[in-house]
Amino acid sequence: MKGFKSFRIPNSRGNSRGTSDRESPNNIIEISPTGDVILAVGEGDQQKRLRVESAVLCHSSKVFAAMSSPPWVESEGLGSAAPKEIRLPEDSFEAMKAICYIVHSQNSLVPVSMTAQKFLNVVLHVDKYDLGRALQATRESWWRRFLNIVDGLSEVDLIHLIAAAHLLKEDTMFPKLTICLVVRNTSTDTYTDFMEDPFLADLLPAKLFGMYFTICVPKPKVLEVLGSMPISCIYDVGPIKANQVGDSL
Repeated sequence: MKGFKSFRIPNSRGNSRGTSDRESPNNIIEISPTGDVILAVGEGDQQKRLRVESAVLCHSSKVFAAMSSPPWVESEGLGSAAPKEIRLPEDSFEAMKAICYIVHSQNSLVPVSMTAQKFLNVVLHVDKYDLGRALQATRESWWRRFLNIVDGLSEVDLIHLIAAAHLLKEDTMFPKLTICLVVRNTSTDTYTDFMEDPFLADLLPAKLFGMYFTICVPKPKVLEVLGSMPISCIYDVGPIKANQVGDSL
């Protein structure tokens, strides 16, 4: 059976605004040139560093506030003259860079759009560091861009976005995207592939996959008719409540 990771995620249109990162001579991306914290993201040869303001991070996230205190950093305090380093070996550099640009209001450096896979990666970090409110406006902008191109998204794109909506507790986006996926795909093999992928199985509730099979199997003719319609027409039918798609997901 085809594994989930064998699917190719298409590149999104327009990945950034075209403004380059500010990189210091010692290979540190300076989100803030006067930052008092260095985030060392990743491990080994893949590790990259971001210079940021601890006050901005602390204001954006209680998790970062805790990380800016002992034992994460030394007790003598923080200062721009000698920035303290915080290691984040398990995190994605690109996701953390985008997040740091957003919370530091570096709007010209925030990606305008991204693939569904990269968006989910950012959302995983938003969830990890409790940054939902701090990134509210930006993520709403990203959601609008995905909805504008929803007819061109693959089933893999949609399941990534569904996982992101579930993590963010998006009561509107989650059912809309779920309906899009069910209408787009009537093959139980695809849902089996998704369900057997450890990454997705860890993010999405088992009830969701059960619901996909329940809807897909007995109603293929209905879905075939709906599938001939543009998805953007199907989801744009007014407010949809989550309980119309599945109970207590």
